[in-house]
Amino acid sequence: MTVTLTRRFGIATTALLLGTGLTLTACGSDDASESASDTTASSSASEQSYPRTVTIGDEDVELTAKPENIAVLSSDLASLVLPLTGGDNVAVAPEMTASGDLATELDKVGTKMAPSASIDAEQIMASSPDLVMISARHDFEKDAADQLRSFDIPVAVFSGDSWSGSEGIIDHIAEIADLVGEQEKGEELAADLTEQRDEIIARADGKDAPKTLGIWAHANQQMIGSKTLMLTGLIREAGGDPVVDHMDAQSMISADPEVIVKEAPEVIIVQTSSESGEDAFAELIDNPALKDVPAIKNDRVYYVDSSITGVGSGTAIIDGLDEVSEALFAE
Repeated sequence: MTVTLTRRFGIATTALLLGTGLTLTACGSDDASESASDTTASSSASEQSYPRTVTIGDEDVELTAKPENIAVLSSDLASLVLPLTGGDNVAVAPEMTASGDLATELDKVGTKMAPSASIDAEQIMASSPDLVMISARHDFEKDAADQLRSFDIPVAVFSGDSWSGSEGIIDHIAEIADLVGEQEKGEELAADLTEQRDEIIARADGKDAPKTLGIWAHANQQMIGSKTLMLTGLIREAGGDPVVDHMDAQSMISADPEVIVKEAPEVIIVQTSSESGEDAFAELIDNPALKDVPAIKNDRVYYVDSSITGVGSGTAIIDGLDEVSEALFAE
């Protein structure tokens, strides 16, 4: 038997952030009302204080005004920028899988970038962005970042190695909120996600960490997730013991049956996507050579979707952490 996890952990704050914000209702004395007004005004002034310098990695990004026409070139960044700014303030974003409020804001973006192994810097500049944001994981992204720096606009380049796990996504919220001038929203969102994350992680207290294998599809091949893959980070955070942590390989490994038999995972978590559904993994999971692997023998194979367990999950990463936790400690 295999199980597809579908329960969702609600994120009320996300809906709030995509709306018009909070309305403060005065109560109590006039002094209290004036104090609240002063606090709001002070916060608003801080939000709009320009010029400002924001440090991303080891580089300073100089901003003369609040960005209102942002080109965000990576899905991991777009999934956090859109809840903070709304799609009306984003000129360019990648085509990406999205649902709910994120999908609504993505629909408002002026130009969608199709997946490609190259980025045309001049085409990006044609949208007249006042801020460009990019995660540099591959050589073509690093090259594009270098080209974009030659134009007279702020360019924020994020490392591609710092997004493994929900904590990494939460940590990036403050940087991104500072860049786009939405610090208050960023603080509220990070605090809400952190509270939910802590509650999920607490489920592992006092329990043994099950030896867990994460599998995903890459270029139509079934692979064991690397140590830095988001799914691996979620397994680690939720209290599992990722099989890959005990292997010498530093990158992706083919999910060959003999390797899986040797590692003998107690739990297998398969990451599906719109391109690779459960059927794409059936031949591997049903391979007779794996019938005595503890995870398969004991019906501990679970499926989670990349939209909530991938690097571009944004705030939905907490849903992914929730489902991974349920898989690890299912009764």
